[in-house]
Amino acid sequence: MVRLSIFRKKIAKNGELKPMYYLTFYGAERLDFDKMCKLISERTTLNDYEVEFVLSVLQEVVIENLEIGRGIELGRLGCLEPSMHATAVEDLKDINLKTIKKAHIIYKPSVEIKKTLKNLKYRIDKRCIIER
Repeated sequence: MVRLSIFRKKIAKNGELKPMYYLTFYGAERLDFDKMCKLISERTTLNDYEVEFVLSVLQEVVIENLEIGRGIELGRLGCLEPSMHATAVEDLKDINLKTIKKAHIIYKPSVEIKKTLKNLKYRIDKRCIIER
């Protein structure tokens, strides 16, 4: 069950600041890399260091392929695709590398991961209100 907290933010509405409430993931913690390697090693015949090595090599392969503009299939995880934000121009002669604002990665989850996200069970912790 996913624990949710309440996020309160003052939003300008009709010229005045009004509090608005949103749901957010409680704590938004991440599984750290070392713990993830340990959890994977417990489910395989690899030790922590071997898992770390494999993931390090995966990073190298991802970087090498992104550098040539190639997307990467990650099997049951989904895929990564390079993308970019660029400025639109009216005249073709104005297209150049300066129109590129930034590059980023689009993650497309696998069917199994999408299904998991669709079927998450939630619980709201009304005692936890985050203010910003």
